[in-house]
Amino acid sequence: MSTRTTTRRVGGRRTSSQAGLGPFLTAVLLGTFTFFVLPAAPDPTVLSVTDVARPVFAGLVVGLTWRGGNDWLRVTAAVLAGGLGTEALARVGVLPGSVALLAVLLAPLTASVAAVAMERYGSRATQAVAVAGVLGYGLFLSGVVAPRGPAAAARHAALAAPPVPEHYTAAGEVYLRIVDLMKDGQFFYPAYRKAIIGLDGVEASSMPDPFDLAARHPWSPGTDATAQATSMPTPFDFREPFLFHLWKLLPGSTPYALLVWFVVFGLAAAVCAYLLATAVTTPGPALVAPIALVAYLDSFWWADGSLAFTLTEVWAAFFAVAALMCLVRQWRIAGLVLLLMAVAGREFMVLLVPVWLARWWLGTPHHQRRRTWWEPVVAVAGPVLLVGSAWLMAPATGGPGATMSRWLHGGVDRLLAAMQFGWDSTPAPAVVSSAVVALALFGALLTLPPALGRSLPLAVLLPLGFLTLVGPAADGAHWGAAFVPVLIALAPLAAGRWVHQAGGRSSRTRRTATRRPGPGS
Repeated sequence: MSTRTTTRRVGGRRTSSQAGLGPFLTAVLLGTFTFFVLPAAPDPTVLSVTDVARPVFAGLVVGLTWRGGNDWLRVTAAVLAGGLGTEALARVGVLPGSVALLAVLLAPLTASVAAVAMERYGSRATQAVAVAGVLGYGLFLSGVVAPRGPAAAARHAALAAPPVPEHYTAAGEVYLRIVDLMKDGQFFYPAYRKAIIGLDGVEASSMPDPFDLAARHPWSPGTDATAQATSMPTPFDFREPFLFHLWKLLPGSTPYALLVWFVVFGLAAAVCAYLLATAVTTPGPALVAPIALVAYLDSFWWADGSLAFTLTEVWAAFFAVAALMCLVRQWRIAGLVLLLMAVAGREFMVLLVPVWLARWWLGTPHHQRRRTWWEPVVAVAGPVLLVGSAWLMAPATGGPGATMSRWLHGGVDRLLAAMQFGWDSTPAPAVVSSAVVALALFGALLTLPPALGRSLPLAVLLPLGFLTLVGPAADGAHWGAAFVPVLIALAPLAAGRWVHQAGGRSSRTRRTATRRPGPGS
């Protein structure tokens, strides 16, 4: 076999110079998805950082995904024709033509060139630079490091002081009040009831009902409306104490300090999503995970007045993403600890427990199961103890509302609303949310080795089934925030098999294969 033949065929597989259309289209689709998942500029008549960042990250994903010869030029052109060019043409009418073309058309090309150049210095340097760029852009979007105009200053001023107890306007203010009471020395459950029902002896009947809960939950007809709204007939009406104790321990005494910590935990989850994806696929597709997660969190950073950064579902999702990353990388103890933390953050994260059980049963040889018996035991007993103890300690009031029928208000429309929750900053929330679900499901099914390919789909199918069948009588779309970050972390895995079929290795590996003599040389 000649050296030239070895260059084209190594280990019985074709390199990217002989690859078919599949890897090419994969890079095109990932680049286009990256462009449309990132937040759009609020004012289309003004060129902003987000206008440049969207095509830059799209081009970076393309350049790192398709890594062979000069084919990345064709991929960049295809991405431009597939959507980026349309954006540029739309802006030519409101911006100077040269500025629009430079910012929106040439940015992906520049990013692709940078990706190819970065790759020549080794995969670790490529990954470090790319992830650092995503994290830096996430800090910019959050506004906690580089304020994004007057809106950031107004948000800082609004979150500089704790909420007024008797004038709640959002559920997040109740959570912040609970943390304040806990910092004053109260235990979680008394603080929970005191923050919701009344403060310092104030009767519930004199409290306002800002959430209109009485109309949405008529649990005890004939009694005081606000008392009905603030009654807690089941343990489900309480949150678990873990996150509130965590917030109590975090440095800072203002809601803005908790927002900063939310940004820190969110960016850490983005890194975990990237590490999860790189365990299965190459750096190019894997970069989509932190980019999409940063784009998803943007609406929580800037939700006007709702204090969305206090949603326990999102915090639990951060731990769930980290736990799945450890599961895929076979960091067993760390994965179980993070799984328990996710369940302690929100009880319905127990839906991820079957993923651990399936991975252990399918991925552990029969003769080793006796030595690792503790893994399924901890994965089952830990959540049971956490959720069970929280329910036993919760001072539920009982009464007519203490039935499961209150939570059986699902449906396909509820599922769609849950999957779209949090995508407000993207140009097309319905399309992006549907794409994330489809990519996550296909990615989980196509994952290798087969033990993971049979286990990870449960992390997609079980939450989808749960959100279809179960839901509160009121709007429960925010439950989707517990699972959307998990789907985002799994979405890049759909490209793993295509890229590997294309011989998606670094240029250094290809140069080594070129110099290696064949058996017949």
